Amino acid sequence: MPDSSLYWRPVDQLRRMLNHASQLYEMSAMPAAMAPLGLDVAGIAIVIAVLVAAGAIVAGVFARIGLRAHAEAAERERQLRRQAEIAQSEAQRFASQLQVHATKLERQTDEARSLAAELRTAEERLRLAVTSADIGIWEIDPVTRSLEWSDRCKAAFGLGADADITYDRFLECVHPGDRAAVDAAVRAAIDPRSDGEYRIEYRACWPDGTIRWIDARGRAIFEGVGDARHAVSFTGTVLDITTRMRAEEALRDEARLVETIQRIGSVVTAELDIERLVQRVTDEATAFTGAEFGAFLYDVLDSDGKPYTLYYMAGVPRSPVGTSRTPRAGIALASTPGVDADELTRSDDITSDPRYEHLVPFQGIPEGYPPVRSYLAVPVISRTGAVLGRLFFGHSLPGIFTVRDERVATGIASWASVAMDNARLYEQERASRAEAQAANRVKSDFLTTMSHELRTPLNAIAGYAELLTLGVRGPVTKEQREDLARIQRNQRHLLSLINDILNFARVEAGHVDLEPRDVPVRDLVSALRPLVEPQMRARSLEYACVGCDGWARAHADPDKVQQVLLNLLSNAIKFTEPGGRITVDSQSRSDVVMIRVCDTGSGVSADKLERMFEPFVQLDRRLTSAHEGTGLGLAISRDLARAMGGDLTAESTVGAGSCFTLTLPRAAG
Repeated sequence: MPDSSLYWRPVDQLRRMLNHASQLYEMSAMPAAMAPLGLDVAGIAIVIAVLVAAGAIVAGVFARIGLRAHAEAAERERQLRRQAEIAQSEAQRFASQLQVHATKLERQTDEARSLAAELRTAEERLRLAVTSADIGIWEIDPVTRSLEWSDRCKAAFGLGADADITYDRFLECVHPGDRAAVDAAVRAAIDPRSDGEYRIEYRACWPDGTIRWIDARGRAIFEGVGDARHAVSFTGTVLDITTRMRAEEALRDEARLVETIQRIGSVVTAELDIERLVQRVTDEATAFTGAEFGAFLYDVLDSDGKPYTLYYMAGVPRSPVGTSRTPRAGIALASTPGVDADELTRSDDITSDPRYEHLVPFQGIPEGYPPVRSYLAVPVISRTGAVLGRLFFGHSLPGIFTVRDERVATGIASWASVAMDNARLYEQERASRAEAQAANRVKSDFLTTMSHELRTPLNAIAGYAELLTLGVRGPVTKEQREDLARIQRNQRHLLSLINDILNFARVEAGHVDLEPRDVPVRDLVSALRPLVEPQMRARSLEYACVGCDGWARAHADPDKVQQVLLNLLSNAIKFTEPGGRITVDSQSRSDVVMIRVCDTGSGVSADKLERMFEPFVQLDRRLTSAHEGTGLGLAISRDLARAMGGDLTAESTVGAGSCFTLTLPRAAG
């Protein structure tokens, strides 16, 4: 900022001159005082005027100069102030930006420190992971094909830390069967057109001949674009995965083993002929264990109940079934001296096995079979724990059978035991069924014969009783008529029982002749009322037919349907107290028609419903004492319904009544 005293100095000088002139004027007023100066008053005034004019001129000049300088100085001051303000604003903005940059720099510095710490931690973790996981590191120069391997990488190929490694040496360490695939994978990874990914599993051959599995992974780094793109580095890792591959192979082998045993099991368990079953088991087990020949020995009983042994041979040459009246005689290897029959036995060389020292070498081997050195025998034990037989396998070379073969043979023996049990149960069931069918035929024949034989004298009784009632033999007293009425009533009841038995025998034997045809349901139901109305009236029961006037038709034998419905109505009348109600209704669906007979009787508990349909069953004798029967009515009715392609079912509530439903096929169209 300029000094203002420089602008105002001439003005000050002018002021001083005016003051001096004023003083001179005052002196002119005092001539006496001024006389000593030698000047008169006029001269003095002239001098003063001149001086005043000169001072005024000088003062004006200097004032103008001062004003111009002051204006320039003020303008310069304003410019300087504006520049200062601009400079101050720029300085503040720069300071603010500097502060922001300083903050960012500080944050980036902190992030860099954190990343550096994380990188060090990651490097330590990677180093620890590589060390603990036994991972080897390698690097290949894509141009020169030179290799750099870590010590662990060399160890994965069975090489020492000081081994010299080249790409050709690396390929020599790869199994010949995998060498071409590994080289192709390396070339594909460094191909400029690829993504650089490298991953392959292969076998490595150690110098001592050991085969190890290697998992190799890596990635190639490229530079350039288009035709100029090329690999500049290729780095990766190797990991020995032999343990994993062996475990996976063991699992696959286990799966194949289980699948094979299941396949053999499904085959043998479906076989119910015991001779074909035993031969199939012997063939399958011999082939799967790799035995040169095998045998299956099992004991059976002859017609006299004496045991003898059957044995089936498999191998070369093929041998037919053999038998021995002395159990296991003639095949010494099948009985293992010193070993229980229910124990598994395996010998790598039977000729040097102390358990067989007393045996003559190869005793009991059929002619044409090779001598036995490797030996395997497994028992075939039933679900009850009884030893059914014994599978044994032989081979002329020692050390053939392994623990795996034991498992295979044991699994096959287990399936064989199940299959033999099933086959024997099937034989027993078939024999029992044949006996039951024979007994049933005898029973049916007996019932049929008995029914016919009984009906003849009953008809004679009815005839003679009728003659006596009519007075053909002479007058009959009132008491005699009552006795004859009792005879006739019991004759009819007995004849009804015999007819039920005869009908049941015919139905059970399948001798019922059916004549099915399309019959309107309303015709079947409407024909019932006249037949049961007298009994209804005698018991004071109400009878109703609901929904029976439709056009639905059933395909059935009308006589047999009427027989079933009459039996249902008769039972309803028996077990419904006087004043109750019996209802018959029908319904139809797309493929069946249903006729229901419901009553308001005493009802039956749910646990006894099915028993009502069993032959000769009467649930409560107290309820049926007034109407004795054979208990065959419902059994015959259900059999007839099923013979016509339908069914008979029941629903009941104790104290509320029962409802029987006869289901019949609906007529076509």
